[in-house]
Amino acid sequence: MKFKHWSALALLSFGLFACQSNGAKEEKSSETIIEKKEFDENDDFQYTAERFADLKLIRYQVPGFDELSVQKKELLYYLYQAALSGRDIMYDQNYRHNLQLRKLFEAIVSKEDKLNDDAEYGKFLVYVKRFWFSNGIHHHYSNNKFEPEFSQEFFSRAVDVLKEDELPLKPGQTKADMLTELTEVIFNPEIDPKKVSLDADRDLVKASAINFYGPEVTQAEVETYYEGLDKVDNEAPEYGLNTQLVKQDGKIVANTWKVGGMYTEAIEEMVNWLEKAAVVAENEQQALTLNRLIKYYQSGNVEDWDEYNIA
Repeated sequence: MKFKHWSALALLSFGLFACQSNGAKEEKSSETIIEKKEFDENDDFQYTAERFADLKLIRYQVPGFDELSVQKKELLYYLYQAALSGRDIMYDQNYRHNLQLRKLFEAIVSKEDKLNDDAEYGKFLVYVKRFWFSNGIHHHYSNNKFEPEFSQEFFSRAVDVLKEDELPLKPGQTKADMLTELTEVIFNPEIDPKKVSLDADRDLVKASAINFYGPEVTQAEVETYYEGLDKVDNEAPEYGLNTQLVKQDGKIVANTWKVGGMYTEAIEEMVNWLEKAAVVAENEQQALTLNRLIKYYQSGNVEDWDEYNIA
């Protein structure tokens, strides 16, 4: 069994570069040739945007972007918007509480003027920046859950700054319920300490916070489920690439990420932007690749994913 990571940004980036093939790579024009510029040691451009915790955020210049054709800029814009539309998917896949936490954190940060004088706000803000960078509550490399340097009392005070209609409450959830649950999630080191556990002495699914599996699903159940799926030419397709396994009425079922399935609102938005991108594609091969990616998002069929990858 292996943990699979699926995100709109990764797929779209791959699609953009994968479709430059066959006759397309032979095409050269004054539009696509960009003059190489030497690095200027006296350049006063600020490459470091910010530093916090163990992170350093880097800014980049994009020489030649202004010289791109309008069509290419339009294509890049549509692909960027498609990737951005999948932002919530990555947060949710990383951990089941991430989306609610992000919405709450962003609501609190929007009230910065009411919290700036609190000595703990700076520590809270660093925590939130780490959360944003890693798309969730776990470190992007170590997979360990972040340890907050602000107190539970500050967190409670920060939540109290928000009005009831500004809270990202789940259906039927009260403010008190939300605060109790998320306080445990953030501050209790025993709750979901690892996004992905590789400890062979433990149940890898139960020990991992990643949201590809429901909280009641076990490693043995996952392995049994996939062993029972059909093979194609004696090979198993990439089952699990775009599904979440959950337990319903005692049985393991797969929620598929596709139009009309899990994450449908975000994926429909992604498809909308990809369809626009296909119209302004640079060549037929690129348009074919984008359209096959669209077909995969619409069907959720891993065989369509294979067709996309060989386009």
